Amino acid sequence: WAAATTTWALGRLTRAHHRIAVVAHRVAAGDLQARVADPESADSELLQLSRDVDHMIGRLEGLVASQRQFIAHAAHELRSPLTTLYGELQLAVAKPRSEAAYREAIGEALVSTRRLRDLAEDLLAFARMGTTREGGNERVDLELLVAEACARLQRDAEGRGVTLRVITEPVYATGSAADLERVLRNLVENAIRYAGEGATATVSVEIDSGRARLVVEGDGPGVPEI
Repeated sequence: WAAATTTWALGRLTRAHHRIAVVAHRVAAGDLQARVADPESADSELLQLSRDVDHMIGRLEGLVASQRQFIAHAAHELRSPLTTLYGELQLAVAKPRSEAAYREAIGEALVSTRRLRDLAEDLLAFARMGTTREGGNERVDLELLVAEACARLQRDAEGRGVTLRVITEPVYATGSAADLERVLRNLVENAIRYAGEGATATVSVEIDSGRARLVVEGDGPGVPEI
């Protein structure tokens, strides 16, 4: 009886390990829907291992989905300034124009080029996530940072019929000026994009209870619900 029990247990152990190995191979081949899901195992350690493997696969599936969503979003964001840049340059060389018209076309092209540069910096920042970088303990002049960021986005706001309002006072914070500027720019761009024509997007920075407080808000319809 003891020998038979041992043989059954070893067989059960072998089948459980084989199931985990099969699932691992399926995941390695790209099947992120595969799961071990073996609640009938009498071995508590194997049961826990199965659950851990399934949890890991679930995390991988979520990360891959996020990556795909990010790539799709990045491609969409890149398409807009590229389309504008191509259109402006195409019109500029289509026929002779006045100096003022050329300057206007070049100005629009510069706006799109700057947008492409900012997107490239965002992608690099995303790639650097999790790595140790220097420059995160700078003394940042938020008043100047807000003024410069909003000045660069003024043309975009005017093009969408949005009033960009800036309210600042002398405020300093500790951090990375580049990262803070990137976050602010993304917030203001979204505020302008979803404010709606005739709306106002307001950017304010102040001292609140001894802390720097930066707020971006708009009085338009906002981002539509999904």
